[in-house]
Amino acid sequence: MNITDFSGTNIDENLVAIRVSGDDASSFLQGQFSNNVELVSGEKYQYSTFSTNQGKVIGTFRLFNHEQAFVILINNDVVDVFIDRLKKYIIMSKVVVEKIEINCLASFGEEAKQYLDADKFERESNILVKDNNILLNCSTSFYHSCFILSLNKDIPISKDYCISSKIKVGEFIDIINVFPRLHSNVQDTYIPQVLNMESHDAINYKKGCYTGQEIVARTHYLGKIKKILLLCSIDNLENFVGNKIHDKNSEIVGEVITLRPITIERVFFNAVIKLNSVEKELFLNKSSLKVHCFTANP
Repeated sequence: MNITDFSGTNIDENLVAIRVSGDDASSFLQGQFSNNVELVSGEKYQYSTFSTNQGKVIGTFRLFNHEQAFVILINNDVVDVFIDRLKKYIIMSKVVVEKIEINCLASFGEEAKQYLDADKFERESNILVKDNNILLNCSTSFYHSCFILSLNKDIPISKDYCISSKIKVGEFIDIINVFPRLHSNVQDTYIPQVLNMESHDAINYKKGCYTGQEIVARTHYLGKIKKILLLCSIDNLENFVGNKIHDKNSEIVGEVITLRPITIERVFFNAVIKLNSVEKELFLNKSSLKVHCFTANP
């Protein structure tokens, strides 16, 4: 089965939300995140990153507005560190940062298409509030996908959205979209460009200063990156051992950053690989590794 032929919906237990509110919330986040927070609206969410002063990414996430606050949708593996680091910059600002309990479904393929078609997203909009649910449209030209959220843990997601798959659909969406769900082993390791965040329009080079901006901007204007995050696969989950990718001469050329790979005939994950090695014969453990250049037939 081609991976874009897969269709399914299920609970995403590894995404959590952070609410940032207060009079200074917008200006505060503008000084921390790589994207232009002022462009977020009730109809448009954005991808963004939060980095150290050295430009190394602490977390990647989706950001949107809801009820006069900003909501950060982020991987549970990094949320506590993310919040602790973010709070250090509040100082005298009128800002409240808090983790909130949510319900979250992820849907892919024909099932996602049915939900998105039924809810009729407006042109140029990628977010829709329907009753107590929020839909984030993550579709590309190759496949349909979305996240369905209830930001109140006590209010269940509508029964109109049915669980139909045992595969972790949300993690699958981000893996094939090459959007990294960071975990503690790879926090503070890579700059946003290496993590493919330019492809998600997560870096705004025209906004003002933010934490890590000098390093990120210098990389953009003065030099090219030497490695980047890619979609990869191997044929057997038993060989998903260790995290180092090597060529036929046993030279280490990359690193797996996906904590939980997804198996749909092949085992899919994301890895940072040196650009000059992408065309080489590569291996993870003893298993031949395939690098997918995402086309209609990946």
